[in-house]
Order: sequence, then C-alpha cells, then structure tokens
Amino acid sequence: MNNNQKKLISIIIAAYNSEKYLAQAIESAIEQTYQHIEIVVVNDGSTDDTINLIESYAKKDSRIVLISQANAGPSTARNTGFKNATGEYFCILDADDIMLPDKIESQVEFLEKHEFADFTYSKVYYFMEGENTIYSHDLATINGTRVYKKLLQYGNFIYTSTVFFRRSVFETYGGFDEQLRSAEEFDYWLSLAGNGVNFLHQDKYLTLCRSRGDGLTSDSVTMYSTAVAVFDKHFGHNKYPNLAKATSRQYIKNKFLLAFSKARKPAPATVTVVGKSSTNFFSISHHINNLFILLRKIKFSFTFKKIHDKKLEQYLMKIESLKKHETSY
Repeated sequence: MNNNQKKLISIIIAAYNSEKYLAQAIESAIEQTYQHIEIVVVNDGSTDDTINLIESYAKKDSRIVLISQANAGPSTARNTGFKNATGEYFCILDADDIMLPDKIESQVEFLEKHEFADFTYSKVYYFMEGENTIYSHDLATINGTRVYKKLLQYGNFIYTSTVFFRRSVFETYGGFDEQLRSAEEFDYWLSLAGNGVNFLHQDKYLTLCRSRGDGLTSDSVTMYSTAVAVFDKHFGHNKYPNLAKATSRQYIKNKFLLAFSKARKPAPATVTVVGKSSTNFFSISHHINNLFILLRKIKFSFTFKKIHDKKLEQYLMKIESLKKHETSY
C-alpha cells in the first residue's frame, strides 16, 4: 500500500426508498481498486426494504456504516453522512449511480498531486433505465474560483456522483442547504465557489449516471422552480457585482422551462355543461406534454453520443444484474 492508499476515504450515500438500485451503488463502492474506504449509507426514513439491504451488506463488510434518520431530504441526509464520516476525503455517490472501479484511486491521486485544489469533479457517462447502452455528454470544464461565475452562466455542469473533496471543505464551509430538496447540489457548488474553494476538473470518465423517470427530477415543476430560486439566491454576490440575470442564458432557459412545465401539467378537472357534450381541458396540456417529450428526444439525439466500449458495457451489465438482495460475496 502506497502513501495515497493509507488515506481513509469516506463515500457518502443518501438513500430513500432505494432498494431497487442501492445494491448496485454499494457494490461499485466495494469493488473499488482503492480499498481503504468507509461507505457511510444514510437511510433517510425509507419505507421499503432499503434498511434491510444496507444491514445485509454491513454484516459482511465492516467498512459499511449504516445511519438511519427520519425522512428529511437529500441535503440533510448527506450532511448527516458528512458529520459521521471519518475520512480525509469525502466522495458523494447517489444511490442509483455506479462508480467505475478506479474512481477513488484516480481522484485521490489527482488531489494529492494538485495540492492547491480543494475540490475535484470528473466527466460522467450516462445510461438509460432498463438498458445497457452507454452515452457521453461533455459539459463545461471550469477550474478555480471562476466556477461560480460559470455556474450562473451555464447552470449546473458538476454531476454529484463525480465530486471528490477534502474534508476541510466541509469543516470550513459546512454542508448542503437543508431547506432545499431539489437543486441542492447546484446551490452547494455555488456556495463553495463563492467562498473561494478552489475547484479543479479531472478530464476522465469515472462515474455511470442512471437516467430514470421515477426520481425527484421527474417532477420538472419542482426542479425548475427550485433552480430559479437558487439563481435568485446567488445573483448579486458582492464578488461578482456585474453579473446580471438578463445576461444568463441558463437563468432565462430555466424560467422558460418552468413556465413550459407548468403548462404541460393537466388541468385539475373536466367541466360538463348540462345538455351539451363535456369540455375536456386536459387536451391542451396533453399536446404540450407530447411536444415537451419530443423536444427532449431531439435534444438528446444531438447532445448525447453513444459509447462503444465492450469492457465498460460488461462492467455495467455485471453491476446491473444484481437484484435488491443479492451481493457478490
């Protein structure tokens, strides 16, 4: 074990009703080439079999730490994980995502080599729910404290399960805003960058992100309204007095998508006039919803590139084959 391998790394997983995917996330952490880790899994008031799944892993691997709390949302759950973690570095893993085997080893070496940096994030692969096709979609790659300005201009280009940062970041600046249940990552990166935390992008794919329709982000009204609120919160920072909402394409885009998302929600009722046929107010929202889905498909086809990597596909298939109570032991 070299000097880097001696540093304890804390992997934080916030889990709420995650029995369908959590085994895969935990398994990807267990199979890291860097083994000096602790996996802090916070059961955020789950009502399914999540806690039993975590317990089954914890009985077999002493590196897994289970913490249970009443449901309070992802921000509070992650903060609970931070407060109970003992590692020198923190890594966040969403309960439905998968780390590539060398993620931790690669990011430890990266921050050890770049001592001036506090926080790193990497590239990410995407895969669709129910299939093993893998895609890439390269986002902005900004370094240093300029991340603050670029986040406000481009929106959130830092994917949660790619981040890796020094424990001192949490000890100095605290954790996520616990009032937020959506866009909390976007807000946290802005808060850190606005306070001078030095970000450094790692030009390497280290995470597989699952795209699914039943998560929190499937509620687009909540997602876009919270994103707009985060923009409102951070514009006008005294370090960047010249930044204005009117110059941020991402802010304008989120405002438009919020209005569009509200329009695509069905009307609450159908009115029937006595003696005449019923008037169905769902029809307009139905057409808007179909248009929204079509636009998303068009955007996906232009911005996501299919990856042909047999070794990567085999790894995903291996992890995806795990059922909720299976382990590789």
